[in-house]
Amino acid sequence: MTQKHVLHLLLAINVQQKKIEPKQAIGAAGYHVMQNYSDLNQVSLDSGKPYTDLEVTEDYTLRQFDESIDPIELLWHRDDEDRVVEIVGDTDWMLQLDNSLPTSLQERIFIPKHEWHRVIKGTGILKLKIYKNGKM
Repeated sequence: MTQKHVLHLLLAINVQQKKIEPKQAIGAAGYHVMQNYSDLNQVSLDSGKPYTDLEVTEDYTLRQFDESIDPIELLWHRDDEDRVVEIVGDTDWMLQLDNSLPTSLQERIFIPKHEWHRVIKGTGILKLKIYKNGKM
């Protein structure tokens, strides 16, 4: 090999190392960054959940969210069965389904199995009656 070729090969092999800084992602989270939180793995003080189940029957669950809950605990999640959610009392809390704007809880809301959704904190305590598998 000639000296010119050797120099060219040495330059091609000698690579400058650069530190690559990760960029912080901002904006709406896609499915790949949402975690599948079910009722069994949400966080709160006593039970590890952001709510308290006041009554559980074969037909429904009476659930309460306290007014002191940190809104960050109200995570996007999916459930393993269809649900109908009904408000108990008056509230300004809201429910948001995937690809939808937040909805008032003044009327019954059907949540299909495995659809992403979350509760949005309002004022006061939120009490819900949740009918699993769409049974009422």
